[in-house]
Amino acid sequence: MEDLVKQLNILQNSLTQAEISKLIQLPEIIVVGEQSSGKSSVLQSIIEREILPKGQGIVTRCPIRIRMQKSKDEREFACFEHLGNTEFTIDDVSEIIKKRSEELTVIDYVTDVEITVDLFGPNMTNLTLVDLPGIVSIASEGQPKDIVQRIEKIVKDRISSNHVLILAITPTSNDSSNSKSVPMAKQADPEGIRTLGVFTKLDRIEKGCNPFEMMNKLSTYFKLGYVGVVCRDQSDIISGKTFQDQFIKEAKFFSDNEEFQQNFEIFGIAALRNKLENEFRKHLENTLPIIYKEVDTQINEIDEELTMIGSSIPQGYNLHAYAYSAFNEIFIQIQSMIDGSGISLNHNNFIGGSIFRKLIINFHSSMKSIKGSLDIQEDKFNHYIMNSGGLEGSCKIPNTLIKQLVSKNLDKLKKPIFNFLNKFIKSMMKFIQSFKNGMLEQYKKLKTLFIIKFEEIIEKLRAKIEKKIEFLINLEKKYIDPDMDFINFKLSDYVDQKLGKKRPQSAVVHDEDEDEYEDDDEEADYDDDYEDNNAKGNTSYDELEAQVIKYFYKSRCSLDENIPKYIKFYLLDHVIQQLRSDIFAYINECSDIASIFEETPNITRKRAILSRKKCYLQNAFKSLRLITSSYII
Repeated sequence: MEDLVKQLNILQNSLTQAEISKLIQLPEIIVVGEQSSGKSSVLQSIIEREILPKGQGIVTRCPIRIRMQKSKDEREFACFEHLGNTEFTIDDVSEIIKKRSEELTVIDYVTDVEITVDLFGPNMTNLTLVDLPGIVSIASEGQPKDIVQRIEKIVKDRISSNHVLILAITPTSNDSSNSKSVPMAKQADPEGIRTLGVFTKLDRIEKGCNPFEMMNKLSTYFKLGYVGVVCRDQSDIISGKTFQDQFIKEAKFFSDNEEFQQNFEIFGIAALRNKLENEFRKHLENTLPIIYKEVDTQINEIDEELTMIGSSIPQGYNLHAYAYSAFNEIFIQIQSMIDGSGISLNHNNFIGGSIFRKLIINFHSSMKSIKGSLDIQEDKFNHYIMNSGGLEGSCKIPNTLIKQLVSKNLDKLKKPIFNFLNKFIKSMMKFIQSFKNGMLEQYKKLKTLFIIKFEEIIEKLRAKIEKKIEFLINLEKKYIDPDMDFINFKLSDYVDQKLGKKRPQSAVVHDEDEDEYEDDDEEADYDDDYEDNNAKGNTSYDELEAQVIKYFYKSRCSLDENIPKYIKFYLLDHVIQQLRSDIFAYINECSDIASIFEETPNITRKRAILSRKKCYLQNAFKSLRLITSSYII
């Protein structure tokens, strides 16, 4: 245990000097208690030395890390982290802590900046305790109005980590259940699995009161158990009683009182010291392997950040060759994101090609929602038929009329088609602008060039693609094939039943399964009692409607299938290829390529900070591995 604590202290020093102590929370014991709860007395009794400042009000205004280390040297001495390796006598410690506290709290009444003191001696207990400012209920005269909240924040921040043990100091009295230290401990450690309770002032309980009844109100929370102690009071200190005198007095108090005799092993400073050593040892065995893994994770995260930032280019390196190689990797990365091969399982949102796939799925849905209809008033139906037949008339529905009506329906599809195109372009812009790559993040001019070239290509292609899409739509309008396959067409799904009129069952001829529309000879046969809107007696309003809707259905299916293919090929694939070609051409022609590879000061500084942090974490990782393998069974 002695060597283990020593190694942890060395590691803590390294973390503090490297300014990364907040990245790695090492196991430690945090002492929490209300002002005047006897917290300082307990600490000094464990140490058996008077090292803490005395005074009225809030004396401890900052965390004080007290590291006790047993030494082979017979002499006792102390060192302070902020004063280097200078050695002081134990009697000097109180005044130095007081002076340093005043320096740290010139502006703020309390602070989270800690004071670290190392105590060496042959009889020291190998423990590290962190004393916190005493919890208060109200602000006293001369104190900040928010002093209660400030101290609570310091306490909560310090005890929140699962890697620390909490020593909750609670005075035993009639209102001990109102102690603030336990509720604060419960917030950080709801199950009480890392909290040890200490009940103080047991010698001041009023006559007739049962101390166990008072302690049992809180003791069930302390899964690590609790210890009751009796410390020196102010009169003992004034009268010159030593810590040895205190321990004798404490032992006599517990032995003389029958209620304590049956549980004698959980009372007294000696019992507390042993309990702390044993529980801290167990805690180290549980937490150090976890911390070891956490540090390894932090190193990997820094490696990822450094990869994103990129390394600096070596002096004399061929920048043209570097640019070709780097951009080739960028386009490989883009392609892998689009086809899905470069996507890790850690992503929770749609990224890469899935963004465009989602747009295509939504496009199919919006296309299917557009229904075909005749949009001709039945009372004007004969006029359309007669006009379409011209001078000689027609014995069937004229193709010119069907084309016009199908064309009118196809115009409804322009909105979802061009909405799809606009969303696709917008998503491509967002994809490229938010594309993460180390080199592009490292060299902002290069990223700007990358985005500008992309935007130029998109701008040039947009009008051409819109014309091509118009061409595809017009292609469907201009040609209607009477030999189209309508096997999978279900007229009942698409007929627009205007005016709420219910079509007779004989309106569509079905096959045996009654769900497939057949060829022209078997298509529509309406009952004689249905309103007859025939022209020349062999064409009807319903037949025309069926013809228009089924041709619209086939054209819609064709566009629904081909528009995404066209946009994928001529927009997504072509733009990426053109971007690659333009970038490489620019690199080839660029005479001042060095200017493109100028890093911003922020990138250079960030790389240096991360590299330094990684180095310190790696050293901590090695130390933890050594400690874990050497001392933790």
